[in-house]
Amino acid sequence: YLTMQASGWKLLAWYLQWNDAVINIDVSPYRNKDFFETRNKIFLLQEQFSGDVRILRISPDTVWFDIDDKIVLNLPVLLQHDLQFRRQYSLGGDVKLTPDSVKIYGPASVIDTLRYWRTVPFRIQDIFADVHTTVKLERPAHPSVEVMTEQVDIYVPVGEFTEGKL
Repeated sequence: YLTMQASGWKLLAWYLQWNDAVINIDVSPYRNKDFFETRNKIFLLQEQFSGDVRILRISPDTVWFDIDDKIVLNLPVLLQHDLQFRRQYSLGGDVKLTPDSVKIYGPASVIDTLRYWRTVPFRIQDIFADVHTTVKLERPAHPSVEVMTEQVDIYVPVGEFTEGKL
C-alpha cells in the first residue's frame, strides 16, 4: 500500500483511473539479497507518478522473497490406488503407467527432496476385466512448482482364478 499526498482532485482522479494499478520496481540490482526494503526506495516509485503526487510511505516496509535456482527433475509416478476385485478375479500382472515418470520444474530448495510424484487417489470396485483409463496427477502444493504432465494412462491387467482340488 502507498500513502500519498496530492491535491484532493489529483488523488480522486488517480483513484478513479488507476484503482488497481500495478507499480513496477526493478529488483534485479538487489538479486543477492532475500529482501527488499521499500522504505528506502520511495524514489523508485516516485518516478512513476507526476510531480503533483508525493509518496510518503510504502507498506510493508520490507518485502521478503525466496530467490532460488530453478531446476527440472524427472520423477517416477506413484499410483495411489484402491483396487477391489470381483470374486475369483485378481491382479493379473504389473499395473502399468504411461508415462511412468514426469518432469517437475521449480525451485531447487523445494523439489530437490522429492523422490516421486503421486496421482490423485484411484479407486475402482468390482473389477473383473482389464482396466484402461487415465488418472490425474496431484497438483503442486507450492505455487512455484510446475508439473509438465497433468495425467497418466493406467493399465490394470486382471486374471481369473479358479479353485480346485488335486
